[in-house]
Amino acid sequence: MSNDITTNKSPMEEFQDRVKDKLKADIGSMLPDDVLAQLTQRAVDEQFFKERRAPNPRGYGSDVARPSWFVEEVAKIAEPIIRSHIEQFIETSKADIEAAIKQYISDQNLTLTASAMIASQMSAHMYNNVDMIVQAIMNHQGR
Repeated sequence: MSNDITTNKSPMEEFQDRVKDKLKADIGSMLPDDVLAQLTQRAVDEQFFKERRAPNPRGYGSDVARPSWFVEEVAKIAEPIIRSHIEQFIETSKADIEAAIKQYISDQNLTLTASAMIASQMSAHMYNNVDMIVQAIMNHQGR
């Protein structure tokens, strides 16, 4: 297939035709064109668009699903673009984000203060209880 010829085929169709031509050249005329086209379509779908399975990274349990090769490649290319938009959003919304953080800390301040007071009281009670037990043991031994 010459690159100078313009076709109405999509790049995927052209790729499938090249794969089919290569298989036909390698295998010869052993397969009819329609069978070869079906095999080519299935191979392309499975290689590039089918969800894949991978060993569980935890080392146990069943395999985990991974996206297709095509989806992974799109994600790799899109990641810097998406990251750039996120960074731009954060930069332009910095004042709003800081205000929300301050409000959250202010709203949680009462909870944090109460938690600290409860922990302090529990610690003091625990110390008193331990002291009473030690005193009781000491008194019991002194008898």
